[in-house]
Amino acid sequence: MQEPGQRAPERPEPTPETQPSSNPVPPGSRPSSPEAGQAPPVETFVGIIDKQSDSYVLLVSGRTSYRLDNGQELEPYAGRRVRITGSLDQAINLIRVEKVEVLPDETHPPS
Repeated sequence: MQEPGQRAPERPEPTPETQPSSNPVPPGSRPSSPEAGQAPPVETFVGIIDKQSDSYVLLVSGRTSYRLDNGQELEPYAGRRVRITGSLDQAINLIRVEKVEVLPDETHPPS
């Protein structure tokens, strides 16, 4: 249990929604950053896109969120439950978004 005033871990244990994609990009098919040595793996994240100040974040749980890199392109998805495919830059807690899919809203079943 967490004591008041303590910070939550920066990144939770992987869940099925944050596991690397089952179709990873084959080695050598994308450029790697010379500084990083190797590009981060492509992963899938599920959550709700929220606008905070001038940027967008993916709210995964009550304590976990990630910044998103495609601000203007994500505007139509604000407030929607989505599945994002992209790579996580852990150093700055930023998902480099490759694909966004809108998911059905679990709180409002179809009538």
